[in-house]
Amino acid sequence: MRRTTRTASVIVASLAVLAIAAPGAFAKGGREGESKITSLPNPTPIIATCDDVRITSLPNPETLLVNPLSFDAGCLAVRIDSTGTRFTLAAVVLSSGWAYTNDSGSDGDRVKLGFSNAYTGQKFDALVTSGKTIIG
Repeated sequence: MRRTTRTASVIVASLAVLAIAAPGAFAKGGREGESKITSLPNPTPIIATCDDVRITSLPNPETLLVNPLSFDAGCLAVRIDSTGTRFTLAAVVLSSGWAYTNDSGSDGDRVKLGFSNAYTGQKFDALVTSGKTIIG
């Protein structure tokens, strides 16, 4: 019984070494020494819009500045106070592949975001401040 267990352990260890040393040989349709590289397809993009419930359900819509983003990246909602001088990020809804960084600072005089797409490499900035909105 002990010999069978030891033999099985040696076989399993040998197969593990072979799998690590020659991965191409174990690929479907592969031959020894041949490796097959495939890339994953880009997923079907999901385009976010300003009609998204995460934007339309925000409270006090009369204090919101809502803008679509460049490159169909999504939608940006910024809340403006009654004096028109303080700005806070209310919501960002992104299409697939997009990410953002918040570079607004803490003083509330602007909302500044940087956007990037991992699939396409596209990048742009958005700035909302008193009397000025720049997107793209």
